[in-house]
Amino acid sequence: YGVCSTVTQKPVTDSTLFAIASNSKAFTAAALAILVDRGQLAWDDKVRKHLPYFTLYSPYVSEEFTIRDLLCHRSGLDTFSGDLIWYGTTHSREEIVRRARFLSPSFGFREQYGYSNILYLAAGLIVERLSGMTWDQFIAENFFRPLGMTTSNTSVSDYATVKGAIHSGKSKDIASPHNEVNGKNLEITEREKPLVL
Repeated sequence: YGVCSTVTQKPVTDSTLFAIASNSKAFTAAALAILVDRGQLAWDDKVRKHLPYFTLYSPYVSEEFTIRDLLCHRSGLDTFSGDLIWYGTTHSREEIVRRARFLSPSFGFREQYGYSNILYLAAGLIVERLSGMTWDQFIAENFFRPLGMTTSNTSVSDYATVKGAIHSGKSKDIASPHNEVNGKNLEITEREKPLVL
């Protein structure tokens, strides 16, 4: 499967943990589907019905934005628009969504695809509001535990207690991110790693 670390060359196993990254979007969509099945929301509910503070670049868009729109990447915002609001910051999830109102659109509402991390964060906040659990708890309770994913989690911050474990070999089986740079496979150092929500 490759290596956990380009430094130690420790091999990846079927127990190696990886950051959830954008797999969180599949879990979020499935979590919303559970709530739809329970009758707690509908795909075409307006986002503001569940998050009254939800505001984007236009009053019309803010009022008309639906749960379905959150998942379809068709907000009018460009791909990765607003990522610097959350990337490497300590803002709460709600504060990140509240700051989305300052983002400018690149095209019309529902006109074109633009991949959005922030709008999936808003979808996760709806899961929290309707379930009474944090998004992380809901995912663990409804997916990880029933599937026997006993070591899986939703945030790299859960690995904080095992910081440096990859290099020391003293703790959990955790993969460190690495990427090809100038033809070399390099590991991203601790200070270069972003905060993952």
